[in-house]
This record gives sequence, structure tokens and C-alpha cells, in this order.
Amino acid sequence: MTVKETFKTEGGSINATGANSITRTFMVFPYPAFADADAAMLSSVAVGTTYTLNTETATFTGTRSWSRVEGQGGVWQFSLQFTTAPAGSTATIQTQGNTRATTKQVWRTASSWGDIAGGWNNPSPADIGGKPVDSGGSPTSVVAVDWRFETIEYKNAFPFLDALSGLVGKRNGEDYEGGLQGTVLYLGFSWSYDTQNGLWAIRHQFAVDKKQYHAEQVAMCDGNGEVLKLKRYDDAIESYNARHVYFVQPFETADFSALPDFAPKVPE
Repeated sequence: MTVKETFKTEGGSINATGANSITRTFMVFPYPAFADADAAMLSSVAVGTTYTLNTETATFTGTRSWSRVEGQGGVWQFSLQFTTAPAGSTATIQTQGNTRATTKQVWRTASSWGDIAGGWNNPSPADIGGKPVDSGGSPTSVVAVDWRFETIEYKNAFPFLDALSGLVGKRNGEDYEGGLQGTVLYLGFSWSYDTQNGLWAIRHQFAVDKKQYHAEQVAMCDGNGEVLKLKRYDDAIESYNARHVYFVQPFETADFSALPDFAPKVPE
């Protein structure tokens, strides 16, 4: 077999994290079958092989591309990528989001709740006040703003799924991506692997609630599960509304430092 480097270069590219990458090109022959040519290439330059780029050390992580020399059935050209990014580091980050109108069921409305008693992390069972909008103790639908965004990070090593799984259903314990503490909820993630560039793509999904911090309104009930109601009069018309409504916070806060930090993206 023959594996021969066609040229060396100290040029390359710099990714979003400031890591350098260079490409080294090799000719591999004579191998009619691609699998044999690829095996010969990796036996000559194994994953983990380093290359000095000025004063930095670049490592071959397995990312490579190939082409076949026209008219030469057994001659292959491989381009190997060496990077100075440490194993497992983020190669690049992308982000996108959307804002839309939705509805939610509530018993009370208000232009702004302000800081509720007990704080949004552990709301007090005190009545939240506001304007009654329920019908005889049944909640009604009101328009709400649904903010969602997704961050995609590309890594050259398998992501730490256990650490990410522990954050699902948690809110940000500190300001995150332009969102105040407790307003950004981590909905979950998905991942995939691209064999062409050797990178893992991890998609992180988030929801934002700047008004109620993802807390939910709950009406106080009696022993039979019936909402406690209060008789009211509006222009001499008798009606009933939930007597006591309070907030429940189902989502704990957590440290989001394991998640990618791109740039402020929460709508103002």
C-alpha cells in the first residue's frame, strides 16, 4: 500500500470558539475498494494524531472527506481535518426561535402581578388578587404569549446526556440568554451524529414566561374537589367566581452552566 501526503499547509479556518483547523491531503493507492482505502488511511494517520500549527497543537479527531482520482480506479484522495479545539468542546452554535399567540386557562387576570408573596420559586398560598374571569368556578381561556427558542451546538465528542437530562423541566437559576432568573424553562433536547463532518448536533429547546415565571394558577377546593365560590354582583346581576386562587410552581431552578451560552435572544 502507499499513503502519501500531497502537500502540507499552515492555512485553515477558525470556528466560532476561536479554534483553528487545518486540512492535510493524502493520496492512497492502489485500492479498488473504498473500505480498504479508508482503512489504509486510518492505519497511517490514526485518530488522535497531532500536528503542530505554529505554536498550537492540532489533533485529528476523525473528520475526513475523500474523492476518487478520475481514470485511476485504485487511487483515492483523502482530506483530513486537524483541529486545536479540545475534545468535547463546542465547535459552533446556532440559535433560532419563535413568538406566537396561544391561550391558557386562568381564574384571574392582571396587567402585571409584580413580585408575588413568597417569590416565584416558591409561591405563597396567599390569594393572588387580580380580576375574576372564571365562570362559576370554571377557568376561562385568555390570550398569552408563547416564546420558544432552540439552540443547536455542534460538538466533536459524544454529549454528556446524563447532565442534560438532569436539567429537563428546570428553570434558569441565574440570568440566561437575556432571560431573568426563573423565566427560561429547559424543555429538553435531541441529538444526532453526522458521519461526514464527525460532529454531534445537540438541539436544546426552551420556553420563556416573563410574566408568571411558568407558575400555574390553582383555585382552592373543598373536600369534594369542588372550587370554593364567592357570590358577586355586577350591575345587580348575581354571579359566582372562585373564592381563592393562588400560584403553584411545578418547575425548580437549576444551574444552566452546562448548556450553551450563545447571545441574548429572549424577546424584550
